[in-house]
Amino acid sequence: MLRSARALLRLIGWGLLTGGFALLWLLGLPPVALLGSWRRWRRICFGGWARCCLFLSGVRCEQHGPRVQGAGFLVANHLSWLDIPVLAARFDVVFVSMAELGRWPLIGSMARAFGTILIDRSDKRSIPAVNERIAQALERGERVTFFPEGGIGATRELRPFRAALFESAAQGSWGVRCVALSYATGPGDDSVEEAVVWGQRPFLAQAWRLVLQNRITVRLQVAGEEPRARDRKQLALRCEALVRAELGLPEKLEGAVADAFEG
Repeated sequence: MLRSARALLRLIGWGLLTGGFALLWLLGLPPVALLGSWRRWRRICFGGWARCCLFLSGVRCEQHGPRVQGAGFLVANHLSWLDIPVLAARFDVVFVSMAELGRWPLIGSMARAFGTILIDRSDKRSIPAVNERIAQALERGERVTFFPEGGIGATRELRPFRAALFESAAQGSWGVRCVALSYATGPGDDSVEEAVVWGQRPFLAQAWRLVLQNRITVRLQVAGEEPRARDRKQLALRCEALVRAELGLPEKLEGAVADAFEG
């Protein structure tokens, strides 16, 4: 009973924090427009919202590896919708995310306001326009973040990295920082697969499962190498290999880039 009551309070807290930071964002826009400090204001509101929600949920972050600074890319394996606030809390980034996110109540409005680049992965014709928006963000000095697996993976597996969104990185010779995300739950909590990994559960069902846990620890391991390549498929392979190594997964057989990577 106490566990359920705490979980309910956490969900209510999420709603209040989201509404509060959305209001704060709107109130700050007029002076921000005059001062020209939009990126700093986004970092304060987006990063602040993420850190507060994680703290309220009992999620603790441990970051290892080199600092991530300046324009370029940041890619990571994808285990849960929780990955987004985790990365937003630690790094100043612009996300490339699924188009469905833009239709979520309030969250979708916040995502668009914070400059999220929405992509319809079922429509390959949209890729060039998305890559153009990515290139524009890079020219503004942004750190563009996406999950090259193209969907939620599993804790002990890594899905092949799709190459399509690496086009700007390859053509512009932008550096790519690779981050390996891994989660652990506390004593008496559910397994990571039950508590964190999204799977096929609806959002609210997974959110309820998450807030029932006592403590969740997420480890962010930033790879030391910053790979560069003129070919997007080769770049995707190198990034996948780095994340695979940081997660302690076996190496993938050579030549495993499939035609599906173009999607």
